[in-house]
Amino acid sequence: MYPELYYISHFYMGVIYLREKQYTEAIKWFKASLFAKLEPTTIYGNIAMCYIGLSDYKNAIYYLNQVIKIDSNSSTAFNNLGWAHYNLRNYKEAEMYYHISIDKNNNNIQAILNYSKLLIAKNRYNEAIELLKSAIKKNPLNYELLNGLGWNYYYSSDYLNAEKLLLKAFEINPNYIYIINNLIVVYIKLKKFAKAKIYLEKSFLIKKNNEGYYYCNTLYWSALNNKEKAISFLKKIKIDYFENLNEVDYYLIKEDGFDNIRNKKEFIKFVNCVEKEILRK
Repeated sequence: MYPELYYISHFYMGVIYLREKQYTEAIKWFKASLFAKLEPTTIYGNIAMCYIGLSDYKNAIYYLNQVIKIDSNSSTAFNNLGWAHYNLRNYKEAEMYYHISIDKNNNNIQAILNYSKLLIAKNRYNEAIELLKSAIKKNPLNYELLNGLGWNYYYSSDYLNAEKLLLKAFEINPNYIYIINNLIVVYIKLKKFAKAKIYLEKSFLIKKNNEGYYYCNTLYWSALNNKEKAISFLKKIKIDYFENLNEVDYYLIKEDGFDNIRNKKEFIKFVNCVEKEILRK
């Protein structure tokens, strides 16, 4: 095989492993492909995404900085830098990078969504709402933006507007698990338990073993003062996510909605706090 084709084949092996979320293996192949005559920003960016998948944000930041040294206009790289710093709780740096990302591409939806999460973490709900409203004007049928805005209304205790936006998002994509689980939480807050039950069933049908479903059931049965059932669903989270948790699974957990939890230790602490709160009622 010609040397160039040899190194290019390494890159595509990395792509395959990245898609399969085998991040450690993907990193090996991407690093081996650095000798290929490929755009280095693509290789560095993929390596960074692997490290983000492994929750190794410091290494992700290193490779993202390599990207912007070459391409200082990469909105994607600045967004990913913001995400890495956000997960390290470097909120000042995260906000700076999100601003840069959005300045370079004011329709970078992922950067807008990520920035709105940071604003929630800082209790700046009104700013998050205005940011998402502005983005929705340009993208009125984007269900992720509608879901994000609905969730911001939830955090600001405007449950009726939260319901309205989440239902609109659900009409566009009825199979998006995050919308469904968010609707369940909103209906529990509104004490519309019959509707919460309907969406619990939808959540189960779409993704049978998701901790969002277990957690929503925990909230649902706790609100109905059925401690035994609430704790039983909490135990399912413990069994599935305490005993079998590895780096890849943890990444999926964060994708399923626990955005303010950064590692396994915090996740365990969170679930234990929920259990204590249920037992106190």
